[in-house]
Amino acid sequence: FTDDPGKLPLLASSSVGLLTMHESRAREYANLTAAMRDFFKTNLAALANAGIDEQRIALDEGIGYAKVADGYQDFTMMRNINQFLPFKRPIMVAISRKGFGHKLFGLAKEDRLSVTLIAEAYMYLHGGRILRVHDIEETKQLVTLLNTIESSYWFPDRTELQQ
Repeated sequence: FTDDPGKLPLLASSSVGLLTMHESRAREYANLTAAMRDFFKTNLAALANAGIDEQRIALDEGIGYAKVADGYQDFTMMRNINQFLPFKRPIMVAISRKGFGHKLFGLAKEDRLSVTLIAEAYMYLHGGRILRVHDIEETKQLVTLLNTIESSYWFPDRTELQQ
């Protein structure tokens, strides 16, 4: 949004939710996570200065988008998702069927469900709360299971299993 100052007044006059995604044509970084923190800090400040309520804004690391094709940056972003929690904004995870499944295992897009779910689980447990997915039912089961495990809650009529 901040690449074109003309967008900011339009966004400020609306009430739609916004997603600020890290993307940079500078594919090499001394420290990718620090560069992303700076990017989000700058973008969030510009949006706030334009009068846009922060409650409308979510973050997206931009995994698989304008990054080095070897996958290293993708895995760095997955591992460091919790580094963006201090911004107190929802973080979107958009890794469904991405190329890391091919890079690691040679999987075709249609065969990447298991690696997608594993990566989504990791990122969900470390702060990603908006999941952009292809496989809705499987992801719903994943999130339900993770929430059940984290809450130590099972069935309401089985009190011996509750803690």
